[in-house]
Amino acid sequence: MWQRSSLLLTLLFASVYHSDAWIYTISDTYVGQNFLETFQHIAIPDPTHGRTNYVDQLTAQYENLTFVDADSLILQTDFTNVVDPNSPGRNSVRIQSLKAYTTHAAIFDVRHIPEGCGTWPAIWETGPNWPSTGEVDIGHIKQSTLSSPSKSLVSMIFSHFSLIITTTTTYRLEGANNQSPSQSTLHTSPGCSMPPLGQADRTQSGRITQDTSSTDSFGREFNANGGGWYALERTPDDIRIWFWSRPDPSTPTAISSEAFTIDTSLWGTPIAHFPASISCDLNEHFGPNNIIIDIALCGDLASATFTDAGCGTDCATFVDQNPTAFIDAYFDIASIRVFEP
Repeated sequence: MWQRSSLLLTLLFASVYHSDAWIYTISDTYVGQNFLETFQHIAIPDPTHGRTNYVDQLTAQYENLTFVDADSLILQTDFTNVVDPNSPGRNSVRIQSLKAYTTHAAIFDVRHIPEGCGTWPAIWETGPNWPSTGEVDIGHIKQSTLSSPSKSLVSMIFSHFSLIITTTTTYRLEGANNQSPSQSTLHTSPGCSMPPLGQADRTQSGRITQDTSSTDSFGREFNANGGGWYALERTPDDIRIWFWSRPDPSTPTAISSEAFTIDTSLWGTPIAHFPASISCDLNEHFGPNNIIIDIALCGDLASATFTDAGCGTDCATFVDQNPTAFIDAYFDIASIRVFEP
């Protein structure tokens, strides 16, 4: 934990502690062409055992799976070809920031999220040697809580978001099969659990339940509203996640106006709040994390929830044989802004 007495020196650097928040200054702005220079395409076999063939940047740009303009990054799957069932899967993209972050706040301005049966898009943060350096899913959908003790898993699912603390550590905006709302998940190495709401200063607007009350944080409703903003704050003391739909009048000015300095104490109650405590030392379970954006198809999550989502009986066959079903399987990201103390 940080000591308040040591923070007096940080006043000169605009990183002032406000009992539960920091003031941060912009460090990196990812927008347009800058994405191609500061992120790398990760052409790896699908780690989720799905029907995804992640391609390199040259292939992605040649096939228009990745393209940019002045204020937009488009990432999408192939939606023109029937896929050979003996191939690795439908062409798609996975990109990762060259820079990694520890204490920071990040604002993700997203206009459109991939939608449709068989899709499993995600925006998340994780580090090398997963799960030793953590994973945070900024907002995703997970129908199964995977609460088997053998997976060392504690599952906490919220109205907009869920956070799952398991044998890894990551941040991630994620969903599958066009179902909303999104959820947020946190994965850690063994030995991390969250206190109940109301304890250890844990305050959030989301509920620890699989029941959900809002549908504008993911899928068709999110896209119909023109998207919105996801925000993340990570310190050694807390991980917090917020979401504002594009039409939401409560969106903080610093979020919508692209301010150079932010004060997270003005953002209201987060959707999800994960405080450090005696049951989870965040410093121990989280290291430097890169930002990752990907569009997976089928895989462990989307395949498992495919039938329950009303999509059919065989995710792999659907993905292979129905290219036009993926016309809307694209990200349109206006910007990602990262702030550091």
